[in-house]
Amino acid sequence: MLNVRRRIHGLTVTTLVLIIFVLVCSTALGRERADKFLVLHLDAVSSADFFAELEAGGLPNIAELFQNGQKVKHGLTLYPGGTEIIMPRIKEGLDNSQGNSVGWGYLHRETGAEIGDVPIFLEMFSGFSRRNRHQFVTGIPVFHHLAGLSMLNIERIWETQDVVEFFWFHSDVMGHLSGREAHLKSIRTFDRYLGLAAQRGKLDGANLVLYTDHGMTTEGVETVRHETIITQIVQDELRYLAYPNIYLHDPGQKDHLAQEIAEQTAIDIALIKVSDEVVRGYTAHGHFEIAHKNGRFAYRFVGEDYFGYAALGCADTFLSKDEWLRQTKEHIYPAAPPNLFSYLSNPRVGDIVTILNPPKIPFALRAQLGNHAGLKASDLTVPLLVTGPAFEDLAPIEEFWLHELYSVHLPMIDFRAKASRERHMINLSYPASVELTLSPAYRWRAGLAISEQGAKPWLEYDLYSSFLTRIWVGALFDDHRLNWQMRVEGFVGDVGVSWLKRGDQEGQFRFHWRFVEQAEITVSKEMVGVSLVF
Repeated sequence: MLNVRRRIHGLTVTTLVLIIFVLVCSTALGRERADKFLVLHLDAVSSADFFAELEAGGLPNIAELFQNGQKVKHGLTLYPGGTEIIMPRIKEGLDNSQGNSVGWGYLHRETGAEIGDVPIFLEMFSGFSRRNRHQFVTGIPVFHHLAGLSMLNIERIWETQDVVEFFWFHSDVMGHLSGREAHLKSIRTFDRYLGLAAQRGKLDGANLVLYTDHGMTTEGVETVRHETIITQIVQDELRYLAYPNIYLHDPGQKDHLAQEIAEQTAIDIALIKVSDEVVRGYTAHGHFEIAHKNGRFAYRFVGEDYFGYAALGCADTFLSKDEWLRQTKEHIYPAAPPNLFSYLSNPRVGDIVTILNPPKIPFALRAQLGNHAGLKASDLTVPLLVTGPAFEDLAPIEEFWLHELYSVHLPMIDFRAKASRERHMINLSYPASVELTLSPAYRWRAGLAISEQGAKPWLEYDLYSSFLTRIWVGALFDDHRLNWQMRVEGFVGDVGVSWLKRGDQEGQFRFHWRFVEQAEITVSKEMVGVSLVF
């Protein structure tokens, strides 16, 4: 017993010396963030609304964090604007002619299966990082405060990942359910929480990116029961309907049905694919065609010039998608021809594609006060802000397609980078005990607890992680037998709580305070301790 106490005393002295060293060096160590990236996804905010709030002083923390970086007003997302459209494509640089998702429903022509919103959501959900998936739940009103507080844990996520994404979905939810003022209030709430995360320089030296995935129409909204009016026109020819797509039993009827829909209903545009190189769109007072040749797109119209491109000098001439964006970026309908042609080239789209432009929105129970279903700038334009050492040599971005954000403009962000190991830890506790925790790889930790009762080795695996919690499961060797253990951790900023359950032993609650980046204090009813984290 005496030898055990001497060994623990020796480990105690060593640990205390290391902790003092860490306290002296922690400031310098904590500032090495040049290789860290934080990508902030602000959902459903148009570029116009974002910059209006920013320039009016409503987003002071964003303004301060990005004051020395680039601020780009002219980004364009894929049609139809939606998280389910852009997120499965953005990291691969795919446009809307590729990929399965063409809206919140489609007809699988090969099998005849009707694919609804649940499987589409699950496919999108599976593409999110395991630590981001809970953020769909924290987008719900009230829970959004948990999303905000979870930003205080960015430093913890950086311990194992160089690239951290954060998704603020609450702004989309509030725009749909509560309208403009609630939508803008959510953006300001996001800014306040971001300011808390940046306190005491905790984001200093890192590389920050902020973008939105699409816009949101919330002013003067007019809901249209598109399913009712389309059913009245198409009648028995209707096979499946999910905005913006109409699937017919006989695709040969699409031309005259599209004309009738555009001329006789509140639908603004009804589009069909005429051939592999031509898309035609019908409006109430004419029609237009989009022709494709060698990666370039030409817009021609008969009757009304629905988009008003003739006045810009963009009609009857072939332009690349980048040229279209450059010449129409400040127009009410930015770069519609390449966006629409690409969308109608996707084999999943309907025989007819219908469009309601703002202030009209399609009727939906969960989206009656705001939506993003049209082609106007309010639905499709997005901002981009970047700052940090990785972007110092980045050429000025004047305009961009959102699906090319990483493949073209920010290729230095490596989402496939291998995660680092967990932090090692040496813990000194009273009554006399020392515990060493080592991590061989991401999501794995092994430990050895030494006390007067002897040495107890253990091993655990991270079963679940979010920005707020982690759940570990594993095994413990104690009293000459193997037993199971479970550890649940929750944290907000520098404060955490954990619950440890080992076999038939009573569960232990512990409170943690990380008072510097490399050291923390642990307290429970059984012990008090201090840990070196490295």
